[in-house]
Amino acid sequence: MVPPTPSPPLTSTTDVEILADTGTTDTLIRMGDSHILSNIKLHSDTLRVRVANNSIITSTTTGDLSLTADFSLKAHVFEDRDLGKNLLSISELCNQGCVAEFSKDWLRISHQNIIILQGAKGPLDKLWTLRIPNNSSTSNPEANWSIRLNVDAEVVN
Repeated sequence: MVPPTPSPPLTSTTDVEILADTGTTDTLIRMGDSHILSNIKLHSDTLRVRVANNSIITSTTTGDLSLTADFSLKAHVFEDRDLGKNLLSISELCNQGCVAEFSKDWLRISHQNIIILQGAKGPLDKLWTLRIPNNSSTSNPEANWSIRLNVDAEVVN
């Protein structure tokens, strides 16, 4: 198996880092990085998520995270103060027909035999990091971030 070309470091102030998370059932995005989403909507129903410090955070906003021209995931938006980093649900990707390949150093996600995302394992934190390009034509100066805290999350009913 040939490893993917490593993703270059963030060079655009509009690209966003997102951690591949095999433990979360939903994709979670920080409000400051929501410029990567389309079709952002406010909902009356609330998603409640328990994070690693055992606190519960809530979201009433969703948007579409487009990964290809015809493939997107629903993402829930949280206040930056509540969610330390963006989390991409590997479970949700696989449930929608994607294949996630992990190696010692890299991660590759494909959909219909086409690689749609690839990234590398951080040398210090050992977390799988992917880059998501901006879908918006506007630039958000807060988007150039690189938080690598490990905050596992579970959806709370």
